[in-house]
Amino acid sequence: MDVKILLTKEGFIETINEPNPQAPILEANKFRTLHFLRHHLHPNLKNEYMMEDDPKKLWDSLKERYNKHQAIILPEARREWSLLYLIDFKFVAKYNSAVHKICSKLHFCNKPMDDAEIIEKTLSTFIPANRILQQQYRCHNYTKYFDLIYDLRQVEKHDELFTKNHQLHPMATPLPEVHFNA
Repeated sequence: MDVKILLTKEGFIETINEPNPQAPILEANKFRTLHFLRHHLHPNLKNEYMMEDDPKKLWDSLKERYNKHQAIILPEARREWSLLYLIDFKFVAKYNSAVHKICSKLHFCNKPMDDAEIIEKTLSTFIPANRILQQQYRCHNYTKYFDLIYDLRQVEKHDELFTKNHQLHPMATPLPEVHFNA
């Protein structure tokens, strides 16, 4: 995807697309594209495709070779998704990062997750002791995952500040009883 973006930006995308007989491709553009592709290849692949001098053929060969990785990545991503639990993460940001990593793998495999599925996964993996909190979040009827994560991170930050404040100024003596009679 990064290659397509850069080649489009530079005006060389036609060098890897199907050729248009009415718009011939300049040799200089072909070699600029080839240079860019080869520059970003792993050294082993560079050796394998050393004699390839057509960027379209190189692109098609790489595409054919690596498009099959979806079949390898999909079961792994589904397994990661099934084992993902909010309670396994110390911080909401780490959980959020893991969610995005797995979702990008699923998206790559043409199995994207929608916000409702991600929200349900997040809410259903709270620790059992926070069942009431989970129900309160469900009552918000979130439609966007980032709204839920924003709220969870905000609560986490407030809790962190509350804990720090308590540690800085612990109560030395217990508070007197309100209705205490001497």
